[in-house]
Amino acid sequence: MRRQRAENSKWRRGLAELCGYLPRGMYGLEIGSLAGESADMFVKLAGFDALFCVDPWEKTSTRDDTGESGFDAVAARHPEIIKCKGYLQDFYRSMPPLDFIYIDAKHQHVETFELIFQSLLLAKEPCLLAGHDYNERKHPGLVRAVNTIFAGHLQDVIRFVDWSFLVGIRRHRGGIETYKPRLREIAT
Repeated sequence: MRRQRAENSKWRRGLAELCGYLPRGMYGLEIGSLAGESADMFVKLAGFDALFCVDPWEKTSTRDDTGESGFDAVAARHPEIIKCKGYLQDFYRSMPPLDFIYIDAKHQHVETFELIFQSLLLAKEPCLLAGHDYNERKHPGLVRAVNTIFAGHLQDVIRFVDWSFLVGIRRHRGGIETYKPRLREIAT
């Protein structure tokens, strides 16, 4: 129980740090929302105009609870959260161009690689791309996908204490170029 609280505290601290880089008034996408805890933090700390949350909310071999009822309770408190039950490809035509994309879904190499490229089809110019579980020991496939896509530009990838990452992306000569996002000034 003590370890669980410590991990939750680390997760909240890391996500709060990530939110410090996000300008207010963004249109965002979260892929893999589960119970809505990160969506709740995003809208509270980063001030999204709209946050599209995509998740199939299905039971898996490792999880009996889909988290959907928790997500619904969070979404009921935040009108800027838009629930999208299903998979990313189900919502391509209904989403506006996005300023921010956060991926916390499948953690295997090929699936992560595909999700990053699929989500970038919805990205505004420029766009902030983030994800969770950038941890070589626990999720080597995810780390390999991120490192492959941003090879030669890993210095632009900001890593946080909760294993989240953030990188800025612009289109450039038929491909993409990266940049290191800057910390937003937060009024106290």
